[in-house]
Amino acid sequence: MKSVVVSWQSGNAPDSKSGEPANTGAQVQILYSPYMTVTSTPVTSLTGVLFVYAFKSPQNTVQLAIRTDYRKEDDYMAINWDVKDKSVIITGGAGGIGYGMATAFAKQGANLLLVDVNDDGLNHAKDELSSYTDVEVLNLDIAEKDNDKEIIDTAISKFGKLDVLINNAHVSHQKLFNDLDEDDFNLSFNTSFNPTRHLMKFAYPYLKKTKGTVINFASGAGLVGQPTQAAYAAAKEAIRGLSRTVANEWAPEGIRVNLISPIAETEGVKQWAKADPKQYAQLVASNPMKRLGNPETDIASVALFLASDASSYMTGQTLMVDGGDIKLR
Repeated sequence: MKSVVVSWQSGNAPDSKSGEPANTGAQVQILYSPYMTVTSTPVTSLTGVLFVYAFKSPQNTVQLAIRTDYRKEDDYMAINWDVKDKSVIITGGAGGIGYGMATAFAKQGANLLLVDVNDDGLNHAKDELSSYTDVEVLNLDIAEKDNDKEIIDTAISKFGKLDVLINNAHVSHQKLFNDLDEDDFNLSFNTSFNPTRHLMKFAYPYLKKTKGTVINFASGAGLVGQPTQAAYAAAKEAIRGLSRTVANEWAPEGIRVNLISPIAETEGVKQWAKADPKQYAQLVASNPMKRLGNPETDIASVALFLASDASSYMTGQTLMVDGGDIKLR
């Protein structure tokens, strides 16, 4: 932050950029006052908003540090993390990271449409989260293109708008590349890349109206080339490429597209840890933070950020929410 310290003059103050006296008449909020409390002071810069910092100098005279900012005062001051009443679709929302995100968004008052093929998980999510907000559930196979259109149509029918599309679902087989067949690749792409592109395309006219956001999911498996993950990694990297391209194409219309690449301790991981505690311990030990992420408090908090206006100047980015496991360059 660039600022200058000047002596206060009754009625006006010099502009920190030009040195010329500023006009008076607009209320400016005091952002910081280390030695004394000062209420809002009517100062408006000729070149933008003046942010005023008041303190007592060693000589016991009141001085001001004045900063010129080129955005409107309200735009600068109102960092909006709120997702209350936003309409949010989450695929794979009945368990794992999807349920963690559903829980976090519900607690923040977003209206949810959760899509999964797990009836028990969907019913549990609806029962647990409906006390916070409006939760709708759909048991649909996202591998079917017609179902993807129905998902978007349902959200619009229930909520009247769409603000956030979260493409989280993915099913894949872990095999060495030479052991993978066409069915393995079809499973991976038909439960992730293809529904992601279908849902994005069907959602586009509604996201354009709300200047909404898409949150897709990447994986470290694709970034580092993890063995036995060829089908999974290929689909994840295809989603990354799609997301970066669409981010550029949709940015002029106010739609943002970003990705999260997580490591999380889901129920599936917990079961694996019981079955193979040694390998699980090695995984945790190799992580810089020596733990796996919590789906709700670690992963979903980043999704909340991306869904809110606090991230309004971000698009086309992959956010590594993995405890420092992978550092993108």
